[in-house]
Amino acid sequence: MKTRIVSIVLTVFFLISLLPAVPFAEEVSATYVFSNGLRGDGEGTLTFEGINGYGKVCLYFTTEYGLYEDCEPVAVQTVSSMRAVFTLPRAFLLPPEVTGFALFYEADAQSPALENACAVYALPEDKLFGEADPAFTFASVSDVHVNYDDNGYGASKKWTNALDFFDLMGIDSVVISGDITGSGTQTEYNRYRSAVSASYVAPERIYEAQGNHDATQVARFLEYTQGEDDVHPFEGSAWFYVLKEGENGARDNLFIFMAQELSSTSATPNVDNFSTRQLDWVEGLLETYAGTDTNIFIIEHAMIRNFGPGDKYNGVYVEPMYFKDAFPGNMRFKSLLTTYKEAIMMSGHTHLSLREGYNFGDENGTAARMIHNSSISQPRSYTSSGTISYNSEGRTTETAGSEGYLVYVYDDCATYVGYDLTAQKIIPTASYLIPLYSEDRASAQSIAVTAPPVKTVYDGGECFDAAGMVVTATYADGTTAEVKGWGLSKVGALSSSDKSVSITYGNCAPVAVPITVAKGPSVHGEGELQGSGTETDPFLVSSAADFAALTKCFNASTSSGGACGTGKFYRQTADIDMTGYPSYEGTHANGDAKCYFAGIYDGAGHTLTVNIKSSGQTSVFPYIYGAIINLKVRGSINSDASAQPIRTVQSGAVVANCVFEMTLTSSKGNGVSYSIYGTLLNVYVAGVGTKAVYSSGSDGKYYNVFTNMKSASDSPLTHSTTTASDDLDAIAAAFNDRTGEAFTNGIAALSAN
Repeated sequence: MKTRIVSIVLTVFFLISLLPAVPFAEEVSATYVFSNGLRGDGEGTLTFEGINGYGKVCLYFTTEYGLYEDCEPVAVQTVSSMRAVFTLPRAFLLPPEVTGFALFYEADAQSPALENACAVYALPEDKLFGEADPAFTFASVSDVHVNYDDNGYGASKKWTNALDFFDLMGIDSVVISGDITGSGTQTEYNRYRSAVSASYVAPERIYEAQGNHDATQVARFLEYTQGEDDVHPFEGSAWFYVLKEGENGARDNLFIFMAQELSSTSATPNVDNFSTRQLDWVEGLLETYAGTDTNIFIIEHAMIRNFGPGDKYNGVYVEPMYFKDAFPGNMRFKSLLTTYKEAIMMSGHTHLSLREGYNFGDENGTAARMIHNSSISQPRSYTSSGTISYNSEGRTTETAGSEGYLVYVYDDCATYVGYDLTAQKIIPTASYLIPLYSEDRASAQSIAVTAPPVKTVYDGGECFDAAGMVVTATYADGTTAEVKGWGLSKVGALSSSDKSVSITYGNCAPVAVPITVAKGPSVHGEGELQGSGTETDPFLVSSAADFAALTKCFNASTSSGGACGTGKFYRQTADIDMTGYPSYEGTHANGDAKCYFAGIYDGAGHTLTVNIKSSGQTSVFPYIYGAIINLKVRGSINSDASAQPIRTVQSGAVVANCVFEMTLTSSKGNGVSYSIYGTLLNVYVAGVGTKAVYSSGSDGKYYNVFTNMKSASDSPLTHSTTTASDDLDAIAAAFNDRTGEAFTNGIAALSAN
C-alpha cells in the first residue's frame, strides 16, 4: 500500500488561508479561502471576480487531463454581478484526481470543454489529496425496498445495476443501512435474493442492518441476509458485527450492525428503538475497540430528529427516531454517539437525496461523524414549500433515481463519494473527507475543561450545547493533549435543578461545567410560567404575557435533540385574549423554519383568542409532536401565505376535544392545520377560510371531526375525512359517546402520546 501524501494532526487548528489570485481569460481572477488545513478538504469559499454578464454560471472539477468527466457539476449559480461566490460545504471532498476548478457561462456549459471556460482555478499543492491506494473499500447504501417494483420504481433492477457498478469499481463489500423490503414478506425476500443473484456480487459480500420495514420478520431477515463473517452475540440475534482485519499493517475495520426492535413498521417515533440487551452489546464493542488500531463504523437505520444529518429542515420527515427522556434506550444511544466521536455512523430511512446537501453532520464536533444514505430505489427531495417529494420532483422513474456512497478507507481518513448510481456520476457536494483517529482513554490520568462552551445559560427543556468547549487530558508522563471523545453526564432535556453538566473521559474524575437553567420555557425571560411542567404540577398559562412567552419558545431555534416543551405539561387557567398584546404575531413555523412544540397543552375548556396579521405562513401553534386538548381557538389570521391554528400535526401528535372557529384570510386558510399526520379526536371546525381542515399531507386519523367552515363567498367547505354539520346537539352527542369506536381509537392515540 502506498503511503498517502497527507498529514492530519489529531488536534486540528482551523486555518484560514487566503490564496493568491489565479488570472484567466483576461481580467477574471479567483481566490479560495479554506476553512482548514487538511489536504483533500475543500471546505471554504471560492470566489471569481470579473466575470462577464448575468445569468447562470456552472462550476466543474478539473484534473491534469481536463474536466473531471465522471462527475456532475460542482455547483450551478445565478449571478447578477461580476462576482460568483461558491460556498463549499463542511468536509467537502477534493477527490484524488482533482487539481482545480473551471467556471463556465451557461451557454458554454451545455457541452463544456476546458478551453471554453471563463475562469480556471488551480488548487495549491498542499490542498491536493495526493496519490494514494485505499486499504479497504465498501459501498454504503440504504432503502433498497424491493417492494417498489410494484409502484413503478424498478427497485430490483436498480439494485442489480448498483451491485454491478460496485463490482466494476472494485468495491470489497456492500453495507446496507436497512429496509431491503417493505414488510418482510416471502415474496419480497425472494425478489431481493433474485436481484442479488442476477448481479456479479456474491451475497456473502453484502451486509444488511435491520430497518423498520424489516423488523417484524426477524427470522426471515436472518435467513436471507447472512454475510460470510457475521458475528452474532446469540442465535437469532438481528444485530451483529463484522471485523475486517487490515492487511500489510493497515488498520482493522469494525462494522457494528444495529437492528431496530419494533412491533410495527411505523413504530420508529413512538418507542425505544433498541433494547438494553442490544445497547449493552454495542457499548461493549465500543469499549473494546476504541483506542485500538481499529476504525469503527456503526450501521443503523433510522435517522434521528434534530440530531445529525437526515432532514434538512429538522422536522419535515414524520417518522424519525426521537431523543427524549421518555425513551431511555434512544437517549443511551445518543450518549454513545456523543462519547465515541471517533466512530462513523451510517443511517437511512428518509431516502433524502444526496443532492439536497444534508447528508453529513457531527453536531459541530460534539458527536460521532454521521453519514445519511439516500435510497437505491426512491431518492426523495424537498419541494419549494419544504415538504418531501416522494419521487424527487419527477426524477424518480422505473429506470432513474438511485443513489449511494462508495467509501475508500485510507490510513488516516475515509472518503465518502456520493454517486448518482443511475448515471454513474459523482455528486460533488455529497462527497466528504472524514479523518480517522483513535482516542486513548485508558492512558489519561485527568481531564480539564480548558475552554468553556459558548452557551452556559439555558431554558428549561433545552439540551447541553458543547460548541466551543475544549477538553484537555493529562497523561502519566505529564504531557497534555486535547481530546474529543468525552462523554456527558446528561444528554436529555435540562431542568432548573441542573446546576452543572459533568464531562467524563475514560477513568478520569468527571469535571463539572457550570450552567444556568430557567425554570420555565420562556426564551427571553418574559412571563416565566409557574409550575414545574410535570403532569401533577404543570406549567400554568394564565395571561397573554404567559402565552406570548410560550410563543417565543415556539419560535426559538431548537437545540440538538430538543423541541420546545419536550415531555412537559401545560395548562391554561383562564380565557386569554391575545388581540391587544403588543407585537404578538403567532408562530412563523414553515417549510424553511421548522419550529416545534412537543409538550401537552391542556386548554382546560378555556378560549384562546387571536387577531394576527403577517406576510408569511402564520399559525398559533407550530409543528406539534405532543398534544393539544380541551381548547377553543377563536379569532382571525390574515396572511399572504397560509394561515391556520396549527402549522402541522406531526406523526404521533394528537388534537383532542378542541374547537377552532376562525376567520382565515389567506390563499390557504386551513381550519385546523396545514398538514396532518397525527390524530384528531372530537374536533369541531367553523369560520371562514379556503380549506375545511388542511391543505396537504393528510396521512392522519380522524375520529369525530365535524366542519361547518365556509369560504369567503359563504359556500360550505368540506373534506372526505370530516363530516359537514352545523347541528351542535348531534355533534355534542357524538363527542360524549364513550362507547363508540371513535372514542376508543382516539383515546388509544392520546394514551400512546
